[in-house]
Amino acid sequence: MNTPVIKAAPHFVPTGRRLVFETLPSTNTWALEHLNELGHGDVVWARRQTGGRGRLGRMWSAMEGGGLTCSVVLRDPSLTPIAANLGQMMACAVVDSLGSFGIAGMVKWPNDVMVDDGKMAGVLVEQGQACGDYVVGVGINVNLTEGDLKGFGLDRPAASMRTVAGRCYDVEAVLADLLTRFSDWMGKVRCDGLDSLWAAWSKHDWLAARPIRVLGVEGAVEGVYLGVDELGRLRLRLGSGVEERYWTGDVERVKIQR
Repeated sequence: MNTPVIKAAPHFVPTGRRLVFETLPSTNTWALEHLNELGHGDVVWARRQTGGRGRLGRMWSAMEGGGLTCSVVLRDPSLTPIAANLGQMMACAVVDSLGSFGIAGMVKWPNDVMVDDGKMAGVLVEQGQACGDYVVGVGINVNLTEGDLKGFGLDRPAASMRTVAGRCYDVEAVLADLLTRFSDWMGKVRCDGLDSLWAAWSKHDWLAARPIRVLGVEGAVEGVYLGVDELGRLRLRLGSGVEERYWTGDVERVKIQR
């Protein structure tokens, strides 16, 4: 039976627990299936994840010691007005955490984290059945080698803390720091609103002033990226000069023709 080791998680909320599994298919799936047994601030962490889910149906797996895969449980109806921004708060928390380990990360809308041209982290937020119930899943490539990353057969460039910095990291230390940063962002947004989040986003925006392609349910659209608006939507200026705004979509840079 795959049962968790339960530890205190003092860096997130006073009542939060850290449930540590050796292996799970998906921390988000487990958290959603056991949501009624979990409390606000509980963290589900799998040392090895075999069938994790990213955005748009992508897989996110992690070998033991190679990556950090965890899900933060939030059970608070007062979060509903900022539910659409939880993933962006987590992405900024990842950037802050990477910075504390000497790595310069950047955010990519809607909630990915890039280093140079490689994706290092992704976030997936899912809602439970009850009002105010959310699971914020995050995956960070920590100690994966170039060979590990190539072996996943990814369709886009990827990076890990190890490939960027040339050294290995304590995954549990990365987790503890990340939870502190996420807690900090939750506090900032609760007290000051979203303005501080967008200021940080703009400072670390991987897409800034670039021509991009947005792939949505109605197909692909190209234009110039104008940043995010006050709600966290992507702003895109089309060739006609018209500005469009998007809640969701898959984004990629478009090469500048010279």
